[in-house]
Amino acid sequence: MDDAAKNRMHWELTYIFFLTALITTLAGIVRELPHAIAIAGFTAAFAANIWIWKKSISRTVIYLHNGLNIVCALFLAYMLSAYIFVSESAIIGAALGVVVMDVFSFTKRGRFTLNAKLMGQNNTAVRLSICLPVPGKRGLIPVIGVGDLVFYSMLTMVALKSDSESGLLFAVLPILAGQLLNIAVILAVKDKKGFKGFPATLMPGLLFIGFYFTGIPA
Repeated sequence: MDDAAKNRMHWELTYIFFLTALITTLAGIVRELPHAIAIAGFTAAFAANIWIWKKSISRTVIYLHNGLNIVCALFLAYMLSAYIFVSESAIIGAALGVVVMDVFSFTKRGRFTLNAKLMGQNNTAVRLSICLPVPGKRGLIPVIGVGDLVFYSMLTMVALKSDSESGLLFAVLPILAGQLLNIAVILAVKDKKGFKGFPATLMPGLLFIGFYFTGIPA
């Protein structure tokens, strides 16, 4: 990988970390909203995203998708954490399942999974990601998928249900620390033959599960 490519990757990895920090912060704020507002917000943002999907891709359309994808991710995570994954066993099982499927989608056998297929379609990937300008690359580049944002938001909201003093720390630490580990692994293997990416849920998900089994939120 030449110096220009390394510089572009460093920009992308920096974006990923700060977007992760942003979504976990916003998740803490959104969690305090009434349920009716969360449901209405998701419905409106999802409908707007569907309407914009009919428009031809342009810089403006992509930026609109960016904002709406963040809103949809936050409110969807709100509803999942409030109505579906409400128990400790449920969220642990969900987190483990997402991590396993995400990792599998990056393997040769997983190339037929929905995640792998979506990543392989540029038009769809752009609309279902947060896309930002990267020096040295033309246009806006997909940085992180909306599914990853839902995952990080949901884990943060579930962790914040803890009434302990460590609740806020527990909510943020495994996600951000896990993302830093993701970045460290990417930097270590980026020059390996056949490297095509890394599952963004892996380290945050494993650290979240590890924190729960250590009893930190208790």
